[in-house]
Amino acid sequence: MKRAKSGAGTSPGRAEVTVEAPTLEEARILGAKQLNVKPKFVELEIEEAPTSNHPFYTVTVRALRQAARWEEDLAHWERLAGAEKGEEKKPVAAMEKSEETLLKEALAEVDGILEDPEFAADPELIRSIRDLSTVLDPDLADQLDHLRLEAVSRRAAAGDRDGVIEIQQNPHRREAYVTFRPPSGNGRPLAAEEVLARLEEIGAVPPPREELEKILERVRRPRSGHVIHTVHYRPARFDLKMSEDGMALVLFLYPAAEYGEAVKFEEIEKAVADLKIQGEIKWEEVKKALHRCATERPEVIETVIAQGTPPVDGEDGSVEWKIPVKEEESGWILDETSGPVIVDAGTLLARITPGSAGEPGRDLRGKPLPAKPGRTPRLNTGANVTKEKRGTEFRASVAGRVLLEGLVISIKPYAPGTAEVRVSSDGMSAELFLTPPIGDAPGPSREEVEELIEKAGIKHGLDAAEVERLWNEWNERRRPISGTIARGTAAVEGKAGWVEVPVEDFISMVHSEDRVDHRERSALRPVRTGDLIAVLYEGEEGTPGTDVRGNPVFPPEIPEVLLEAGPGVRRDGNMYYADRDGHLVHVGDRISVEDVFHIDGDVTMEIGNIHHNGPVVIDGSVGDGFLVEAEGEVTIRDNVGGSVVRTNGNVRVGNGVIGRQRGTVDAGADVEVRFVESGTLLAGGEIRVAVYSLQSRLESEGVIRVRGEERGIIGGEVIARAGIETTHAGSPSFVPTLLKTGESPLLKRRARAADRKFREYQNELARLRMIEEQFRKECPDLGAVSPERARLYQRLIRSRVTLKVRLKEVGVERVRCLAEMAKVPPGEIVVKGTLHPGTRIQMKDLEMKIETRLQGVRFRLDEEEGRIEVLPLEEREYRGKEDKERK
Repeated sequence: MKRAKSGAGTSPGRAEVTVEAPTLEEARILGAKQLNVKPKFVELEIEEAPTSNHPFYTVTVRALRQAARWEEDLAHWERLAGAEKGEEKKPVAAMEKSEETLLKEALAEVDGILEDPEFAADPELIRSIRDLSTVLDPDLADQLDHLRLEAVSRRAAAGDRDGVIEIQQNPHRREAYVTFRPPSGNGRPLAAEEVLARLEEIGAVPPPREELEKILERVRRPRSGHVIHTVHYRPARFDLKMSEDGMALVLFLYPAAEYGEAVKFEEIEKAVADLKIQGEIKWEEVKKALHRCATERPEVIETVIAQGTPPVDGEDGSVEWKIPVKEEESGWILDETSGPVIVDAGTLLARITPGSAGEPGRDLRGKPLPAKPGRTPRLNTGANVTKEKRGTEFRASVAGRVLLEGLVISIKPYAPGTAEVRVSSDGMSAELFLTPPIGDAPGPSREEVEELIEKAGIKHGLDAAEVERLWNEWNERRRPISGTIARGTAAVEGKAGWVEVPVEDFISMVHSEDRVDHRERSALRPVRTGDLIAVLYEGEEGTPGTDVRGNPVFPPEIPEVLLEAGPGVRRDGNMYYADRDGHLVHVGDRISVEDVFHIDGDVTMEIGNIHHNGPVVIDGSVGDGFLVEAEGEVTIRDNVGGSVVRTNGNVRVGNGVIGRQRGTVDAGADVEVRFVESGTLLAGGEIRVAVYSLQSRLESEGVIRVRGEERGIIGGEVIARAGIETTHAGSPSFVPTLLKTGESPLLKRRARAADRKFREYQNELARLRMIEEQFRKECPDLGAVSPERARLYQRLIRSRVTLKVRLKEVGVERVRCLAEMAKVPPGEIVVKGTLHPGTRIQMKDLEMKIETRLQGVRFRLDEEEGRIEVLPLEEREYRGKEDKERK
């Protein structure tokens, strides 16, 4: 028996109930259930002990409302910061002291970066330093602006300064304030493309082009003063489209910018009402799409919110057979496995059920959609068959044998009895078939049956008792009968030799959400030195037999089994052992242990994904959707489709990469292909393309060379740290093409990753500080709190310090990557043939758009002048197609 009663708590921040239970543990569980918290987050106070008259504890159960939430948040922060369960528990004072040194350590590392003589002031770098200091200690943010950033700002302002824009965002009013500042000295004024790019980054709607040009003209000259302009964030929009057949209404949602105005449900409701849809609207789907548009913000959301009623075709008719009939692909046939089908006069043979008309449908515009009626089966009458009940019933008019030829059913009145001996095609069995006569027709005699068996040549294995049984049964029942009357002696086949390979294929399938990835399998069979890899078993000869005609029957010959020991295999009698470590290759009658994983053909589902800790050679192609990972050179003789090829060495593709927007080749060293279409090539060394690159992305830490004499680089983005060399670039149809040098793709990816991690730690640290402030408000005297709350506070401080340590590490990593990116030399871009308009040349932060067709040029960055130089090639550097034709 358990009883409980509730009472209001008197302590602030607590809830309590009074319960009665036989034991204290039951009181704890019962009280926690009523308070909707875990039992470990409640405390007990005994009001009355059990007595003989009242055998229950009267207990007041109190719960800390914030305890469960703090417990979950602290566990999340400890996992995020990498805190282990077994690490040493430091005192709170020691942790707060170590927290104070984080800012000093971060500033010391930043000072080391700023003292580099090759350091160049960069606004993004300055912002990263300010973010790092602000998160570690907000009280010292202003001090850092005067101490650390003053030197950087002086350096940036000491010389010529380009014009800049400053953006102050106001999310609550869904607008931002843009300050246009003029250049100083000989600095470059602001360009319209720079302003549009910055506004595109924050998702704001730029001012009209004419108004923007007027603003830029006002701040073009030094000391002309700054201009402040207000812009609004890009709002969300929607579109409603009806399918061509009028059976579906599709809602397209285009999300707003981060602080833009969202689409209202009433706007969609009004637009749907204007269409006058005759059908049910899925308003819940509309609300889900709006919620997803506001939270996830994909590029576009497409959802069907209304559907018409499709027509329901009529059901086909059927034939109800009253005689044994089976349906095959060729049509209906009589089931005469038990003999001919014999019927009496007036017997119902079949009944036809006509097809139904179906139910019409209606589209969203209210247009009716007719249904397709069901088909009625056809059946025609032959001799001695009549139709009744409007042609739906077929009856026999005379007694006889039923015949069904195609769609015609007829009755054959009489037939004489027959006897037939059939010998199987292999001569190993003979069957006797006896058919009774129909009507008064005569049947075969016993002597005729024996004479028929003799004419068939049956000499071996004849079963006279079976012949007698069949004859007597046929004579008594007068119905068709058959049976096996002779059986030959079968030859005993020999046992063929075989090869047993005890090393099983290594197959690894990845299970995720009750699904199996059948590509995640490998044809590798790893072995080690001394492993037994094969056993050769010899065959055994067979024994001849005799057919029913007395002819000998010889068993098939036993093929000879051979197994050749290839490289890396040692043979000992019929046993084969591995002579070195590697993977087992068993092809035909040859077995070997290879170092290089070699695939003689294409990578298909039979091969699956490849994971090898050495070189890989593929003689064919790699299809779509596969993964090839290796720790050495990867050679592919043919094409690479929409798959991923990743290695720390070189990658050589004999033909080309046809990526279909999914194919990626990621090499730690060089990449060499014949051509690339709609793919991605990433290389830690050089990239060499023999013919052309079409609408692809190429990133290299070295030089990118495209040597095709006819095409070159057409569309896409080509980014190289050291330089780009190509025969042609762009196309006469103005396909957008980007050639960029002076940027390290690897450093850029590292900086982006560090920035994402920094923002994540920053947000979690802000949440943790809010919890800490709440804790201090409820517990101003930390020395008088309960042991449980003291442990919570200790974990809170430990999580905060550990998070700041992680934040300091990624913050410094981000600063270091940006500083190293500033040191990357600009490189050189060489176009030996034709450079078409529409191509963009980027070096460092400068960009040049090609407006006219150029022939045989090279680009380099003049850092002193701050511009991109266009120089002609020397005559010996390139001999164009015109020179070859002239020669």
